[in-house]
Amino acid sequence: IDISKVCNQEQDCRDWSDEPLKECHVNECLVNNGGCSHICKDLVIGYECDCAAGFELIDRKTCGGKEPSLIFTNRRDIRKIGLERKEYIQLVEQLRNTVALDADIAAQKLFWADLSQKAIFSASIDDKVGRHVKMIDNVYNPAAIAVDWVYKTIYWTDAASKTISVATLDGTKRKFLFNSDLREPASIAVDPLSGFVYWSDWGEPAKIEKAGMNGFDRRPLVTADIQWPNGITLDLIKSRLYWLDSKLHMLSSVDLNG
Repeated sequence: IDISKVCNQEQDCRDWSDEPLKECHVNECLVNNGGCSHICKDLVIGYECDCAAGFELIDRKTCGGKEPSLIFTNRRDIRKIGLERKEYIQLVEQLRNTVALDADIAAQKLFWADLSQKAIFSASIDDKVGRHVKMIDNVYNPAAIAVDWVYKTIYWTDAASKTISVATLDGTKRKFLFNSDLREPASIAVDPLSGFVYWSDWGEPAKIEKAGMNGFDRRPLVTADIQWPNGITLDLIKSRLYWLDSKLHMLSSVDLNG
C-alpha cells in the first residue's frame, strides 16, 4: 500500500500491519540519535541513518570514509602523508622542478607540471616509484594545473604565453581556452559538477576570474583586497573558494558568486 496509508489510523491491511501501535507516531531519533553516528532520519515506521557529505555508511548506523591524505611536492619528488595515521611515503622520486600538482583520485593517478622539462606528466599513485609518462609537451611556464576528474581533461595556466589551456588526459586533444586579457595567470581550479573553472591573475589589477569550462561566460569573481592571489582551492561541499595572498599574507575565502 502507499506510504500515506500507513499510520493514518485506518485499517488498510486485514492484519492491521499498516497500523502497528508501538511504531506509529514514534520518533526513534529522539533517543540517542537512534544510534546513528551522523544523521538520523525518522520514517513513518522506523528510521534510517545517513551520513554527512564525504562519508558513507559502513554498517546500518556507522559512518566512515577512507583516510584523508595530503599529497604535495617539494620540486624534487612527490610525497603523501595520511592525516590520521600519519603514514609518510614517497610517491614519485627523481623529479627536476615540479611546480604544479593535481590528482584523479578515482583513477588513482597523479599529474604534475615540470618547469625544467616544460611538460606535464602523469603516474599511477600505486605504481613503482619513478615510473611516469610525459603527456603534454611545450608548456613553457606552467604555473598551475587542475584535473577534471569527471570528463577526464586537464586545465593549466602558462605564465610565459599568458594563456589557459585544456587537453584530454591522454594529451591527444588540446586547445587554448583563453589567450587574451591575461597578465600573469597563476593558480587554477575546476568544478566539473557545476561546469566552472576558476583562476587567479597576479597582473595589475590582480583578480580571480570565473568562466564556464567550455570557455563561455567569463567574469571577475574577486577584484578587491587582492594583490598576489595563489593556491586556489574549492570546497565543493560548502560551495566556497579559498586562496592565499602572497603579498597581503592572508588566507581568504569567498562563495562561488563572489
